[in-house]
Amino acid sequence: MLNRLAHVRLRTMRTISYALLAIASASCGASTDGVVDPGSITISLPTASGTLVAGATATFGVSVGRTGSFAGAIDVTVEGLPTGVTASVVPTQVAAGVTSATVNLTGAATAVAGASTLTVRAKGTGVSDKTATFSLTVQAAPAGGGFTMSLSPATLSVAAGANSTSTLTIARSGSFTGAVNLAVSGAPAGVTATLSSASVTGTTATLTIAVAAGTAATTANITITGSATGAANQTATLGVTTTVVSAGSFALSLAPTSLSVAAGANGTSTVTIARTAPFTGTVNLAVTGAPAGVTATLSSAAVAGNTATLTVAVAAGTAAGNSNIVVTGSAAGVSNAIATLALSTTVAVPGSGNVVFRFCEGVVPAWFAVQDGAGAWTRVIANGSTFSFDVNSATGGVAFASTTGNSAATTVYYGTKAELTAKGVQSCPTATAKTVTGTTAGLSGTDQGFVSFGGRATVVIPAVSTSFTLNGVADGSRDLIATRSTVAFNGTSVSSTLAKIILRRGLNPAASSALAVLDFGAAESFAPGTAALTVNNLGTDLSLLTGLYTTAGGASGVLYTDIATGGAARTFFGVPVANQAAGDLQLIQATALPPNYATDPIAAATTRSAGIFFAGLGAQTVTLGPALSIPTVTTASTSPYVRLRSVLARQTEYDQYFYVSYQQAGATPRTVQIEATVAYVGAGSFDATIPDFSGAGYDANWALKTGTSVLWVVNATGWTAGVNGVVTATAGTTTRTAMKAGNITP
Repeated sequence: MLNRLAHVRLRTMRTISYALLAIASASCGASTDGVVDPGSITISLPTASGTLVAGATATFGVSVGRTGSFAGAIDVTVEGLPTGVTASVVPTQVAAGVTSATVNLTGAATAVAGASTLTVRAKGTGVSDKTATFSLTVQAAPAGGGFTMSLSPATLSVAAGANSTSTLTIARSGSFTGAVNLAVSGAPAGVTATLSSASVTGTTATLTIAVAAGTAATTANITITGSATGAANQTATLGVTTTVVSAGSFALSLAPTSLSVAAGANGTSTVTIARTAPFTGTVNLAVTGAPAGVTATLSSAAVAGNTATLTVAVAAGTAAGNSNIVVTGSAAGVSNAIATLALSTTVAVPGSGNVVFRFCEGVVPAWFAVQDGAGAWTRVIANGSTFSFDVNSATGGVAFASTTGNSAATTVYYGTKAELTAKGVQSCPTATAKTVTGTTAGLSGTDQGFVSFGGRATVVIPAVSTSFTLNGVADGSRDLIATRSTVAFNGTSVSSTLAKIILRRGLNPAASSALAVLDFGAAESFAPGTAALTVNNLGTDLSLLTGLYTTAGGASGVLYTDIATGGAARTFFGVPVANQAAGDLQLIQATALPPNYATDPIAAATTRSAGIFFAGLGAQTVTLGPALSIPTVTTASTSPYVRLRSVLARQTEYDQYFYVSYQQAGATPRTVQIEATVAYVGAGSFDATIPDFSGAGYDANWALKTGTSVLWVVNATGWTAGVNGVVTATAGTTTRTAMKAGNITP
């Protein structure tokens, strides 16, 4: 029996001990294994008391918060409402991440005046309720009527640096019709609350909330108080949440991302800037990492647009190697960005061969390639300003690209081996070229001077300068042709009258020397002669005249261009017989222009021309050919860059020389032109597609761009005498040319 009692007492003591341990564990809170703090909620009222007029409405704001692990929705309710007063909460459930709500109180007309305390309760799943109190005073409706106010929307979320609005509506009751005076209060730091009017006789006003840039995220209740003579004051509350938004960003990219550039040459890559809202500012660019012998330059150091051009120039003699050139972009308020260009410099040996192309202007193409027959395009490296290569097939082609600033021009020429040989030295007949300067006299007002010497020509405008410089003049004995024309402006039309001519023969000035003054008022100059010209097959078009002169010494120059809107019977200028030498020839050419050529660029490029060479000076007749057939222009490919195709049917009048030009204007102009002789084209149509030069080191940035309109111009020429793809200047030789133009967007 004693043993049983002892056993019961021991078991009872153990039970008490376990209970005490449980109580102690509960009091330790977070230290108890397996127990998670559910968090809690908070509630506060920015306005602790308010007044409600019977028959009217009033509002006050509620702010809720979350602590610990609780992040869920919160239900808001109002308790303790006096008789005749109802409440609605907007929103009734405050969603996760939202911290404010608005309580709208409505008093019935029979609501009893008096004071009461309302309890505003916040409830959340898994957490304890929290409450706040609001002292409400109900006033009897004024005998003369009153007004109520409400806001729509009742809550706003406004980002820093932005603004938003809410409409205040005033509802008058009873006999009250007076003005309501408005005042706004409760705007936190960085927030400006502005009413469209401080006194409203109508029914609405606008509340504008402007949040200054840099304002921290917060919540607040902004109160509008309305007062009026003979009516009780009213309030309306706007819950405002301010948010902080990202300043945005930008990224840089390069196309291409790598370049292989030979010593003595250059290449380009396009820098593209991609901005992320709200950043729209200017990006400052800088380039680093160029090794010795390499110069990396940007077309612009501050880019407001989306692109810039990175040009990499490798000096002659630079050793082969690999390097990374880094473009860094910076802008106020956002992080820097970089793009890296992988550069490979190579050492190339200038080519040699049976065909030579010379460039005497001092501007050597950035890229040059040759096609032997129908073989692959192969890049050729310059030796100074000369490109030498072999063409072993009957026909071939050359292509070269030149850049100036943001513009790029690519030229392709097809012909026989003999035609390529002649073309290569056509504009630069000697390997040695020089610079010659000069000064004019006897030019004034709207006069215009034209000087042609040694394969180079220039225009002299006296209002700009009476001096001139000719670069790339072919060495040796050369003839000079200079003219003075008087230009007259009459409304929208312009006419040109040839006034004086100077011919100097057999000049061979030293390099960098000055020519004797070209004085159009001195005895050396002489007046032109005139003769009649008949233009057949002109139709309703207008005729433009161009006069040229070719000396027996091989010089060729423009005498004048008369852009008057003349008809089929014209008078033209020329060199009098007394001033000619044996072997000199003149050319008069008439170009038919559509009547709307001055206002329509497509019409201006849709022309027909006819010309005739003659000696002496007498009446001439030229006959224009038919309109050029309409070519088919399509996009052959957009890879690896835009490649357009033009197909032109053969016409008897224009069957010696073919030409197509594709032009894109804008901030980065691009031009591609293709020329071909009849000996290359053969008996079929002129079918010209921009070649794929990607295997020959061509930079795709020089090519036409997708999505940008292209003006295409197709030209075909025929003549009665010619050799190696060039018209032969002999007395009686005639020429005909026709053009068509249009637009295409690849």
